[in-house]
Amino acid sequence: YTTQDGRSDVAISCCCKVSGDVQQCYTAKERRLLQHTSAQLHAGETMTLQKLVWIDWRDDRQAALDEWGSASLRQLEMCAQQSYDQLLAASTENWRQWWQKRRITVNGGEAHDQQALDYALYHLRIMTPAHDERSSIAAKGLTGEGYKGHVFWDTEVFLLPFHLFSDPTVARSLLRYRWHNLPGAQEKARRNGWQGALFPWESARSGEEETPEFAAINIRTGLRQKVASAQAEHHLVADIAWAVIQYWQTTGDESF
Repeated sequence: YTTQDGRSDVAISCCCKVSGDVQQCYTAKERRLLQHTSAQLHAGETMTLQKLVWIDWRDDRQAALDEWGSASLRQLEMCAQQSYDQLLAASTENWRQWWQKRRITVNGGEAHDQQALDYALYHLRIMTPAHDERSSIAAKGLTGEGYKGHVFWDTEVFLLPFHLFSDPTVARSLLRYRWHNLPGAQEKARRNGWQGALFPWESARSGEEETPEFAAINIRTGLRQKVASAQAEHHLVADIAWAVIQYWQTTGDESF
């Protein structure tokens, strides 16, 4: 697949394993590839369906599309060679090591206090694209599609400090996301007649201002409501600068 802006490619590979004596066939309909599985089971018999999905994407396009797609498929094939228990054990060990360094333990209080902290840290990990400094944390994380996955100043103020004090390399990656998008911030400032940089209120991989000009229709007036955030909100520049200073003071990383 190719994203709507034509800048990135997405590869989705899928493998389905079914236990027992089954019949399978494949069809294509409305740009969908379908796998049909049928089986007859007697009372007390069980059938296990194991589905593995590998999702990959790129925007550098250094390799040919077929070559890149084949490499993504090989990753899925490597996973498919392992059993469910093996994959689960690898995931469990990865999480064990992560929790060992980062879990905050509450002594006393209500049981749900510990649960709430664990839940928050779990989401902090899964929604942080630590592997890619061209991406950052979406406003809704992985819990929904609100704000279309755009990035706000909340990342630097509320989320980055956790990574800074638990794994500074992740904090550095989040700050480099802003660095990669600095040209867009400088252009936005120039269009407004200012020097320096004005980062987008709603940021995305493009580096451009992604805040919509208008929001929903006002049910009282019947008119579209103007979204003023992109023009009126400037504190995010100081928020990002604050995060950079916090990173430098904590790590002493002069190279950054």
